[in-house]
Amino acid sequence: MFTYARTTRGLIALSAPALLAFAGCKEKAENTASAPRAVGNQPVQVERAPNTENRRDIHRDLRERALTFRVPAGTPRVTPHQVHGIVVDWGMDIGTTTVVFMNDGSASVYVSGGGGVIGAGDQPGVRDAGIKVLDEAAQVLPLMSPSPLIPLPGVEEMRFTVITDQGLFTASDSVAQLSSGTGPFAELGNRVQELIFAISQAERRANGR
Repeated sequence: MFTYARTTRGLIALSAPALLAFAGCKEKAENTASAPRAVGNQPVQVERAPNTENRRDIHRDLRERALTFRVPAGTPRVTPHQVHGIVVDWGMDIGTTTVVFMNDGSASVYVSGGGGVIGAGDQPGVRDAGIKVLDEAAQVLPLMSPSPLIPLPGVEEMRFTVITDQGLFTASDSVAQLSSGTGPFAELGNRVQELIFAISQAERRANGR
């Protein structure tokens, strides 16, 4: 059983320009602070966005982009599963943390209060952890419900959304239930925690910590 720690506080901070540029929102990006700085294939890092509403808009836009993502035809997949990826929203009293892993190997974390990680999929340990998430998601997919709309979870709730050719399939559970190790989605919750930890470790390595 995995302990549900608030590991996202240690994640790398991304500013409004960096996340907006990633989302393709050039006009909004030009109205915010400094440009992103890239370090080779390491996750991009810049300072936090100053405006809370801007941060929420960035989180919303990136989350919507993730939910509509499809692995392009001919792109190698990291698992044999016929899913495009998974989006996991974790509701906290400080906002929502969204964890994304796609079947092309890309991995990201977006935090509604400001901050996140993009471009972590090539980092040691991250892809392996993400593959385990998709493996478990494929196992519990029959227990999920199709839905064109994916609401944000409540506080201390986690929502899992799997992206397929047939649309979005989603399910949610309380953090208390997941932490107890019982219920059909407990193992998926554990795998997501392991992915968050792997991304956090990749961020620390990228920053020499």
